[in-house]
Amino acid sequence: MNPRVDFREFGPRRPVSGGVEARSRRGAFGRTAWGRAFIDAVERMAEPGRLSRGRSYARSGQVVSYRIERGAVVGEVQGSQPRPFTATCTIRLLRPEEV
Repeated sequence: MNPRVDFREFGPRRPVSGGVEARSRRGAFGRTAWGRAFIDAVERMAEPGRLSRGRSYARSGQVVSYRIERGAVVGEVQGSQPRPFTATCTIRLLRPEEV
């Protein structure tokens, strides 16, 4: 993706009916120690701008759906375009000796 894209040019987000909304309006994500550890790991590796936009989408209920797969979290997110886009966070699986 071009790092110089100005996302403000895409216009307002389209409303979502029945979307998955984050439980917190501000502050940290993750309710359990495992959840917080996962978020901490993502924050260390993710691009800050994308992470910020992702939080904003989650807090405003723009996540249409998500699923947890082996080695990935895949979400359908409604932005400003007519159709939702797919966001994927892949995670390297640990080998048995790493667990």
